[in-house]
Amino acid sequence: MAGMYGRDNQRSAVYRWQVAYSNAQSTTECVTIEQARRLVLKVWVEQSRSGRDAPRVVCGHARRNTNSAWYRSAEHKLCLQREGFKRTVLHELAHALVRDEPCFACVQSHGREFMYVYIRLCALYLGWDEADATLNARRSGVGVASIEDMQHRKEIAA
Repeated sequence: MAGMYGRDNQRSAVYRWQVAYSNAQSTTECVTIEQARRLVLKVWVEQSRSGRDAPRVVCGHARRNTNSAWYRSAEHKLCLQREGFKRTVLHELAHALVRDEPCFACVQSHGREFMYVYIRLCALYLGWDEADATLNARRSGVGVASIEDMQHRKEIAA
């Protein structure tokens, strides 16, 4: 799907991998909208370097169907259902963190940089083994940036 950040080449692969890996790790914990708001604030305070406020978390029907969630960068908000998977909150928050870094302004929505941030968040807040998740994603055909890629991009932008 083409969008303002170019073609999102691995979107479907990311969704398939996320469900399979999460289920294999038994990380299907659900959170209420209030728990999601607290989690977003905690993660944002710990992970964001921009100085911006945490994204607003709203409850409602997301775009195409009632089971989806999304982050809208122009409004700096996450739309979630009344109850959802913790991994989904982290997925949408990874979008917010990536978009919040000017050096990642033009990367694909579910690209390698997003996957690096998403896996890192899941390691920190769901207990995933970061190296195992990265290797598993890559073996499943999902691109994941390396720490060196991420640092290099930040250095270039500085």
